Amino acid sequence: MIRLAIGLGAFALAISTLLGQRIPTTVPGATGLCSLAVADGVVYVGSYDSGGVTLSRSKDGGDTWTAPIRVNQSGGCHFDEVKVAASGANVFVVWDSDDACSGSYPRLRFNRSLDGGQTWLAADVTLDAVSPTSLGFTPTVTVEGGAVYVTWEGRVTGADPIRIYFNRSLDFGTTWLPQAVALADAGVPNDGRGSCVAVSGSVVHVVWREARVGYWDVQYQRSLDQGVTWLPNDVRLNLGVPAGSQRSNWVGIAAQGSSVCVVWADRRAWANPTGTSDCDIFCNRSTDDGTTWLATDVRVGPGNVPAAYEVVAPKLAMVGNTVHLVWSDRRSGSYEPFAKRSLDGGATWLPPETRLNGSVAAGAGYALGAEVVASPDLTAAVWIESRPISSPREIYLNRSLDDGATWSPTELRLSQTGSPSLKLFAKVGIEMDTTHTIWAEDTVMTLRHAIASGYLAYGSGTPGAGNIVPRVRGSGVPGIGATFTIAVEEGAGGVFGLLAAGFGAGSRTAVPMFGGTMLVQPTAIFGLLLGGAGPGTGSASLPVAVPSDVALLGLSINWQALLLDPAGPMGVTLTNGLELWIG
Repeated sequence: MIRLAIGLGAFALAISTLLGQRIPTTVPGATGLCSLAVADGVVYVGSYDSGGVTLSRSKDGGDTWTAPIRVNQSGGCHFDEVKVAASGANVFVVWDSDDACSGSYPRLRFNRSLDGGQTWLAADVTLDAVSPTSLGFTPTVTVEGGAVYVTWEGRVTGADPIRIYFNRSLDFGTTWLPQAVALADAGVPNDGRGSCVAVSGSVVHVVWREARVGYWDVQYQRSLDQGVTWLPNDVRLNLGVPAGSQRSNWVGIAAQGSSVCVVWADRRAWANPTGTSDCDIFCNRSTDDGTTWLATDVRVGPGNVPAAYEVVAPKLAMVGNTVHLVWSDRRSGSYEPFAKRSLDGGATWLPPETRLNGSVAAGAGYALGAEVVASPDLTAAVWIESRPISSPREIYLNRSLDDGATWSPTELRLSQTGSPSLKLFAKVGIEMDTTHTIWAEDTVMTLRHAIASGYLAYGSGTPGAGNIVPRVRGSGVPGIGATFTIAVEEGAGGVFGLLAAGFGAGSRTAVPMFGGTMLVQPTAIFGLLLGGAGPGTGSASLPVAVPSDVALLGLSINWQALLLDPAGPMGVTLTNGLELWIG
């Protein structure tokens, strides 16, 4: 394999004015509360309209979207939360709606598609308890292979307290447990709220908050056999205080391998421990599939002194034993986004606490709604912020390329200046090295989508020797200060080729050429000699070092290779096109 290294350096900076950040696209027909899933390069957005639940999908990174696909087969109204999960071409959607349109009794529904959203079950599956006055709302859905796990808040009769329920399917949503499982101990629950689920292999972890003997505590349940059997009693995790003595909020959970980490916020150190604000962040963790936990919970932050800064909405993601945590707190007088990490599943937490909006002075903005996602190569956080506080809200993203040790000194604004000021519900998803973000915008809550960084293959190549179509792909995070690689693969072995690079969104084109389509208007061309011998064995790669200059954030480069192959049309084969965004 030939490896040709180049540095963008001053050359890239000189043309940076030609590079364009990708303009967010509109998700047609999608509004309001929404959910995001990404699988096999396809972006799925679950939402609702006046007629019910819809799914929008894009196969080209948000350039184009399908018309809204109707998901719900039953009637009803007052549709509320819609949650979507995806694995391969399998898409799973849960939602709550009021069949009687009375505004009183929402039911929990499920439907699924095994062909990327084209066809669905002929009838929705009702997952909540079957009773004229049953309730099912605030669902979560998680997918592991062909297994689908759903939790929700509900009750069987109008006199029951709200409890946390669970059901699951092991055959892609075709069949379910005959009866939903009530996870709280029988006879003692008092309005469970905020359930979260995490799955690792056959182990299912569920956590929620519940007031049994006073105020909200953090309760945990788990199954080792995909939801068939559970612990005889659920487990309280906020062990540093007596049960019911303070109010816990914003419970979250993540699991990898045998490790599971739970975080929440509570007021134990504050003057009024049962109030509704002024919280610190706490954590508990298990390394044996939830069998044993730390003897007491661990204070995570913010800062080193309890009861110093009001914190809201901690969120976590986990890769291996590394836990990434983001939140907003008021240490500078105004809410701002921060990040912190643990390398041992949550038992200890490392300094520093990184302020994510580093391009403005501390206290200059007002930021809420931070979300975090992580892959082995990339950690990304997204939030909504006004700068200054009275200004319109914008959507921002920051990322780490070293497992959360450091973050970019400058965050990337995803929304466009001058767009309507009302922006809500930012969600972020990740697949390999590519991040996707959606949010609701303007008074009718139109959904927008943006890629912050990563890769998108587009267009088609032409076949050569062995009737094999060569391809171009990217690997490594295309981030400032990092090195990514553009690889040409599956060409004829030993042939010479040219790799075209076009800078900016305007360099993406479609011009008939050499019996195929030229997909890039080149700004630069690099020579390649493919290794290998024989059809489909040829490959070469081009490592690209990105300067540590924040001027390159959000900028795009398009790539395509042309190979001299006698078996190709006119003696040439073309690869697909590849667009990348620097983050």
